[in-house]
Amino acid sequence: MLSLYWLNTKRPTVQKWILLLSSYAFYTVPFYQHSGWKPLSLLILSTACLHLFESLIQISAPKNKAIALATGVSIQLGILGLHKYYHFFRESTLEIAQTLGLEAHLPLLNIVFPVGISFYCFQAIAHLVDLKRGHTTPTNSLLNTAIFQAFFPKLLLGPICRSADLIPQLEKPRRYILNTHQAIILILLGLFKKVILATYLYESGVSNAFFDPESQSAFGLWNACFGYTAQLYCDFSGYTDMARGIALLFGYTLPKNFDSPYAATNLGDFWKRWHMSFSKWLRDYIYIPLGGSRKSPLRVSINLFLTFLFCGIWHGASWGYIIWGGIHGIGLALHKRERDHMRARGINPNAPKTFIQNFGGWIYMMAFVALSRIVFQCPDLEHAWIYYNRMFNPNATGESISIMMIICIIATLCINIWGDKIHHHLNAYFSPIQSIPSFHTILKHTILITIILYALFSCMPNGIPPYLYARF
Repeated sequence: MLSLYWLNTKRPTVQKWILLLSSYAFYTVPFYQHSGWKPLSLLILSTACLHLFESLIQISAPKNKAIALATGVSIQLGILGLHKYYHFFRESTLEIAQTLGLEAHLPLLNIVFPVGISFYCFQAIAHLVDLKRGHTTPTNSLLNTAIFQAFFPKLLLGPICRSADLIPQLEKPRRYILNTHQAIILILLGLFKKVILATYLYESGVSNAFFDPESQSAFGLWNACFGYTAQLYCDFSGYTDMARGIALLFGYTLPKNFDSPYAATNLGDFWKRWHMSFSKWLRDYIYIPLGGSRKSPLRVSINLFLTFLFCGIWHGASWGYIIWGGIHGIGLALHKRERDHMRARGINPNAPKTFIQNFGGWIYMMAFVALSRIVFQCPDLEHAWIYYNRMFNPNATGESISIMMIICIIATLCINIWGDKIHHHLNAYFSPIQSIPSFHTILKHTILITIILYALFSCMPNGIPPYLYARF
């Protein structure tokens, strides 16, 4: 498919059709046996609505643009809400009604939850809002709109592309591969994170601790808590690295989604580095419209809390996700208050800190992030309560520490702390590929890449688990 794509550099429309049809096939074939055509139908429906309301926003009178925007956003939220949250809403309503001694009758619908629906619906919402605000340009054609929504490297797990990230690229013909060496580096790093680290963490029994915490010792639960934190990063950032690398092979640049989040020294810095495309989405379309930081200290704290409550709801339809979002909202509100108090005392919160201060901040950040993810990952609140109780009980017995899990956790932290240096050295080594290389250079790098891929898949455990973020 890649060869066919680049054989049509003089026919950009043909290139786009190849890209779109390949994206639709990529989204349909792996899930067809389970879901049939429903996921693709919803993606096409979302795309058609996006294009329709994009056009309406353009041609409407100023007073009608807001109506077109509200209707377009409501449709995208309706598509997402029905397919992701209906069952949670139904079960919660029935439980509340039963508690109050009332009867509620809501139909049990056979609804498919398509992978990636949260990402492409939020991307469509961002585009409509930016268009209404005058911050972006329209896609100009239904074909461009379809590729904007369905571009396969980022379709399943993001990053959530903004209009400015992708639309200008769609309007220019793709004549050559961008940054071949960067594509190779990103794909290799992504494979290492996903195929080796995330898979070994999965094989080490990280998930077992959350689904059966009573079988674990206190040390085993602490180990699994940080093991899951490492696994989630390697799994998600590994996908994003590969998505960015594959996009480069097709001549497109996707935004960076992770920037060494486990090297952050406070919670605010963590959220500037973790799932960056979604964090910016929350800032621009939830936090700032609520009033952002321009309101009173109490109102700012409420804005942060509500923003991250929404963040929790976005991740899934369960009380665990909602509580996790609320925990982070409270943590960020306290972090913001602390920085405001420092400014009031004449202290610059951004001033360089000592090693001890940074190390203490890092320990706090890692503990907060890892501990909050227990309620995020456990199947229900009862399991989370047992998990927290046992991990703080030194007398709790059961399965203990996994050495392989510890090794993978340390490797994950090293990637975060020294990731820039690793990337710099890899970039220096592979950069000759981007220039007009000699036969010797091509042969050397081909052999090296083959050896690396062989080593990666030789070291891989039995089977690769599904992506953790696919359920969100």
